[in-house]
Amino acid sequence: MPLRFVGFEMSEFAVAKCEVVAQMLASSDVSISSVMEVWLSSTWECSTLKDFQKCVKMVLKSLSGRKSNPKLMSYLSHWASVETISAAKAHTKFFTNLQRYAQRVLTGICCFRRETDRLDLTHYMLTGKIRASSRVMRIVEKEQSAVNSKEGGSKTESKSTLKKKRSHRMRKAKQRALSSPPLVGSLTMWNVPTGAPLLEEDVAFNTVSFMNILDDFKEREKKQKNSTDELSVVELFMIHIMRNLHRLRELMVANRLSIEVYYGVVKAVRGEAATDFGNLKLLARIASMHPFTISWSYLPDYFVPEDFHDVARRCSVNGDCVHYGYSMNWTTQVLVTSLLDYDPTNHKALINHVLDSALGFSSETKDAGLSLLVGYV
Repeated sequence: MPLRFVGFEMSEFAVAKCEVVAQMLASSDVSISSVMEVWLSSTWECSTLKDFQKCVKMVLKSLSGRKSNPKLMSYLSHWASVETISAAKAHTKFFTNLQRYAQRVLTGICCFRRETDRLDLTHYMLTGKIRASSRVMRIVEKEQSAVNSKEGGSKTESKSTLKKKRSHRMRKAKQRALSSPPLVGSLTMWNVPTGAPLLEEDVAFNTVSFMNILDDFKEREKKQKNSTDELSVVELFMIHIMRNLHRLRELMVANRLSIEVYYGVVKAVRGEAATDFGNLKLLARIASMHPFTISWSYLPDYFVPEDFHDVARRCSVNGDCVHYGYSMNWTTQVLVTSLLDYDPTNHKALINHVLDSALGFSSETKDAGLSLLVGYV
């Protein structure tokens, strides 16, 4: 039996997009770089658009004849027929949204010591474009080939078949290096049905903990010193994403992982919701799956502790289950001092000492990976 991942989400947009991304992952003829673009980028290559539209039609076909959320279906039907906006317009809209809703992220660029990091991050902030360069594609291809060789290759494909596939991917990588394919605006980011809410904030780097990128950076330096000199933090991010997408695809193609995403809203069982049949039915449905783990994201922020624990117990009433989640609002109830309380001009030594202590460094030695990527006061 494959590992079964089941997600419930209150945003019809998110469910629709996840359905298509999951279909793209399950389709081995779709480039992993295309999956990444659909997930994260403000603009797509024309080949990505073609792959996306093909997979949208496959999802619509799989849902035909089934009772589905009307808003979910409206997103999928809209994406199957609507025209894209131009790349230039997509870049402008992305930067406008960034200024309006997430201006704080712009200051983070100045924290990076290396020029290559600052330049690539600035380019992303101006355009929202996440597109793997030929260098990134070569690195991912090389590492993926090494993984396949280590695992003895696919059990269902001959060595000659694998070699042909690798050669085909290498040719495509070379073609990317020699030409710059035309781009179009992302369908999922800029095209929504009439009456649907427009995008407000979508920063790709929010999908990954920066410490994971730092760990990758240090691991590469450990294997080969100076191997990351020409790789920006944006390229390291893309390599990290594509490597994980490859791993997911391998599990799905080998029937070791299935992904299902549904529309659903979990509520506390009290007040009016105590007799909400739809809510009780959803909680019972989750419990009937006998989940081994449940990730709540930051939903605990929207419950009082007693209500959250009641809901969690109802979802895992049929057996042992590990629940985990996190809080986005914890800072509102933690009363402490902050580095912002100190004048950086007159208290530089104190601030550096606090940073060293918090990060576990001695005053003389700093973490090699962090100090190389991120500047200090």
